[in-house]
Amino acid sequence: MLIDRKIFFLVAIVSLALTGCVTDQNIISSTAGESLIQQTQNSHTEAQTTQEDEDKTIGSYTDEELFSAASELYSAACRMGERYISGHAYSVDKSITADIDSKKAYKVNDFMVSGAADIPNQWNEVFSEKYLSVYKDMFSAYSQKDNTVWAVQNATVKNPLYKDTQISRLVNRNDDEIEFTASSTYSDADGGPDKTIDVPFSIIYNDEKFTVGKFVMPY
Repeated sequence: MLIDRKIFFLVAIVSLALTGCVTDQNIISSTAGESLIQQTQNSHTEAQTTQEDEDKTIGSYTDEELFSAASELYSAACRMGERYISGHAYSVDKSITADIDSKKAYKVNDFMVSGAADIPNQWNEVFSEKYLSVYKDMFSAYSQKDNTVWAVQNATVKNPLYKDTQISRLVNRNDDEIEFTASSTYSDADGGPDKTIDVPFSIIYNDEKFTVGKFVMPY
């Protein structure tokens, strides 16, 4: 009788243990299933977002987004303009010099430039090539002589009266270009009221990227 009771208790313990294992396995399987569903849902959401981004056209942007993009690009255009005008768009080797138009020039020593055709490379990271020919005067600090590209470096000369520029008005938009008015404020040399000068500024939308189109250096 004692043996029968022991056998009964052993069977009960084993049954409970087996039941517990099945329950744990069900929980694990359920959790794994939920995790997989969540992963699938996340992947689906990410795919939808990626597709929406890929399908985005210039007409998909709000005026607020366009003004924000224009303001950022205007600042970037000013910085890039300064670098080119002053001959600091690329690294140079100051131990190798040449006389270019009676000015001391340094050999450009930059992996991005191997010849005159490469001079606009940095420029094209911010500006659209649509108006490249308009800005050739901005590259005057650079020239090629004896199969070498040279840079005449000098300090950027800014208009001391210049204060700031605001992208003040959206003038027009078409399939690939948005035109704005850039309003630059200048102090009056005689102490009078500030003066504002309005010039065209545009950004180009191409390959899902905004670049600068029309631009005038404000100083």
